[in-house]
Amino acid sequence: MKNIAILLLLILFISSCCKKETKTIQNLCAEPELGIGDCITDSNYVKPLLLGKWNWTQTISSWTQQKTNPCTDTFNYAYEFLINGNLKVYENGIFTSNAHYTFYQSYESSISITDTFTSSHPEAHGAIGGVRICGNYLIIDNSPVDGPKIIFVRN
Repeated sequence: MKNIAILLLLILFISSCCKKETKTIQNLCAEPELGIGDCITDSNYVKPLLLGKWNWTQTISSWTQQKTNPCTDTFNYAYEFLINGNLKVYENGIFTSNAHYTFYQSYESSISITDTFTSSHPEAHGAIGGVRICGNYLIIDNSPVDGPKIIFVRN
């Protein structure tokens, strides 16, 4: 009986020491907290950091500087970058299609995301432009060429 009590106390002690991982719920409508000087633009470094899931958090129009986000559009999408240029597209949390991404060099390291799937939100299926990762944020910036600046946060 004494051995059972010691065993139970030991189990209780060990289980009380275990930390439960708490996941912070991100506010996708909040202004992105982009750091100063922590952006990575070289595609050789961006490529491995890109892998994983990214949720859209904001788009800035190059013409009007108007900002949209999942709250103003009542729509959200996410990219899940996989190895070998494959990409999964999610709309409102539901997987909708597979796509492909490629890197290319213009005057900056750039990315092109192509997908033949059509959507009520075409921005989700045709992002192109300069690519950089700033902390927990992915920025695809086509604004120098009349396009939007699209900002994602790591999931």
